[in-house]
Amino acid sequence: MSISSFQRHCTIPYAHFLTGVDSSAPALALADSNAQLNGWQQSQYTFLKNDIVKYMQQQIVEGTRWDLVVLDPPKLAPNRKSLNRALAKYRKLNTLVGDSKMSQQLLL
Repeated sequence: MSISSFQRHCTIPYAHFLTGVDSSAPALALADSNAQLNGWQQSQYTFLKNDIVKYMQQQIVEGTRWDLVVLDPPKLAPNRKSLNRALAKYRKLNTLVGDSKMSQQLLL
């Protein structure tokens, strides 16, 4: 997960804080570097190394709410053989956020 132009424009300066979650340490390092290059202050964001499904489940239990949740999942289906598994994970992510009332807005 690198910080995309879309995420930059949706968050800073409009949002007070951004939480980014990814299971890849190199992606998180890139996201942090990109945030710094774009002039973000450390107090405006955090990047966490975690499985997104586990993280979202934990946040539901804790009652966390956000103004906006943006799901930008990785390409999980590099070939037809992995399509069903990928679709299941995409559905799980969308269902977790949609059913949990974590946010009033969801962008996919």
